[in-house]
Amino acid sequence: MRKLLINGILVDRTSEFHLQNVSILIEDDKIVDVGHGLNDDGLEVVNLDGQYVSAGWIDMHVHCFNGAWSEGIDPDRVGYESGVTMLIDAGTSGADTVEKFMKEVSTKVTKVKALLNISKQGLLTLHELRNIEDIDVELAIQQAKKYPEFIVGFKLRASASVMGEDMKTPFIRAKEIQKIVDKPLMVHVGNRPPTLDEVLNSLDRGDIVTHCFNGKDNGLLVDGSIRKSALQARERGVIFDVGHGSASFNTEVANSSKELGFIADTISTDIYLKNVNGPVYSLAHCMSKMMEIGYGLEDTIMMVTRNVADAVKLDGYGSIRPGFVADLTIFKEAKLDSEILDSDGNIIQLHQQLIPSAVVIDGTWRETTYGENEHIY
Repeated sequence: MRKLLINGILVDRTSEFHLQNVSILIEDDKIVDVGHGLNDDGLEVVNLDGQYVSAGWIDMHVHCFNGAWSEGIDPDRVGYESGVTMLIDAGTSGADTVEKFMKEVSTKVTKVKALLNISKQGLLTLHELRNIEDIDVELAIQQAKKYPEFIVGFKLRASASVMGEDMKTPFIRAKEIQKIVDKPLMVHVGNRPPTLDEVLNSLDRGDIVTHCFNGKDNGLLVDGSIRKSALQARERGVIFDVGHGSASFNTEVANSSKELGFIADTISTDIYLKNVNGPVYSLAHCMSKMMEIGYGLEDTIMMVTRNVADAVKLDGYGSIRPGFVADLTIFKEAKLDSEILDSDGNIIQLHQQLIPSAVVIDGTWRETTYGENEHIY
């Protein structure tokens, strides 16, 4: 089926039509053409009424597998209903449970993929790496090869409460998996041990450190400067992800880091049932927080589209161009004053908010439930 979206302001720095009023021609699940004055003869026409349109937003750190963890949230609630076309579950499933997860999300509107927990049980216990035997390298490799479209990388939670006394072997085994399956490793950082220096020094180009702006004493800043290991990791090509979560985003750290010239590469929520009603709320809220800190609209959109697609090697996603998958987010920027919290209880004064009104997923138009009178705080 052919559909033409007209009168939308394109936000896609990779496009020659960036920040221009464009038409987007879609056929079935692909973008066919982008430009000005495209022929609309015989087509279903959707007028975007001057709203912004970008590639579909991707949240690459969520927990939406309720079958493994009771806090897992419904994918559509934090997906298309909130303007997000794809979710990447970060380690809720492991090699033993990923097939159950795939079945659970197969009927959802929102696209879902997984960063496979290197523990075969996933988040069933919340201390999944204490028994090293639960890191089954061969089984993880087997599942990643069997489901290459669904499993886009791996997840390791690097904290003593998760890992117990042996904090080296999980990294060693994760790297063994990566030698065979060339996909990124996302590492959660929090309270020491291990130290952030130890974590960062274990990561290679393309690996992802999430919770990069947490307010813990094991964080990014040391005596008012960016710690040396973080600068070295960035130089190597390690990706820094926001990963807001219940306890992992401190606005003062994020603001100071930006002033020092150190900005995140990607924005994600680490959203689940416990934090969806605060302090996380939605990906749009996390994006609005970053904009309040001083991240521009163009940068913010890149951080949930192109940058994520590159990070987890999603071919055909992250940009609006002919041949790419027809996943889009339609949104506006509203001047709305409100107070909202970061993960440490600090008040953020929002003066503007991004409000998604609709998405297109595989060429199909769907209204969000986000609206100006819903989910706005």
